[in-house]
Amino acid sequence: MKVFVSGSFMAFCLTLPLAAGPITYTMTGDLSGTLDGTPFLDKAFTFVLDGNTADITTFASVVLVDEASSTSISIAGFTTADFTEPVEAAVDPLVGVAGIINLPDTAGITIGNTGFEPWNLATSLGPLEETGAPFAAVGTFTTSLGTLVISGAENVSFSASTAAVPEPASVGLVALSLLGIALRRRWARG
Repeated sequence: MKVFVSGSFMAFCLTLPLAAGPITYTMTGDLSGTLDGTPFLDKAFTFVLDGNTADITTFASVVLVDEASSTSISIAGFTTADFTEPVEAAVDPLVGVAGIINLPDTAGITIGNTGFEPWNLATSLGPLEETGAPFAAVGTFTTSLGTLVISGAENVSFSASTAAVPEPASVGLVALSLLGIALRRRWARG
């Protein structure tokens, strides 16, 4: 009976779906605009958004969106800051466009790349690039350093990285190993 229950548990572990978990979206390139009224032109930038694959939703029945739980923005010549309003990673897999946006204000930077077409925001990806001007780079964001007004960007890349999560088969193998150890100890005791 115990062997049957343990075998059933192992079979259950092997069929578990991948667990949702943390994901980090990163966008880099050269940015132009103003930050708290101070203009800048073609400055290196990095946007980092930490999200969770369990929070991915659909917008306008096609676009996948993951609202960030924490964010940071770095622009050469300025102190690192945080976005102080909701910011999302987004992908439109039908068009092959992804980026970092602010849905209510329709602000953001998005790039086009065929590598985005099969992507669902939930797995590691990239970096994927768009040389020259991106698909879109416009709008206003509120940051801890003041208002960021984006007037343009160039040579932008986008990537995503997930934390290592054990595959269901690995969980099953661990369960099988523990079962084997327990049975061996039981048999050794007599």
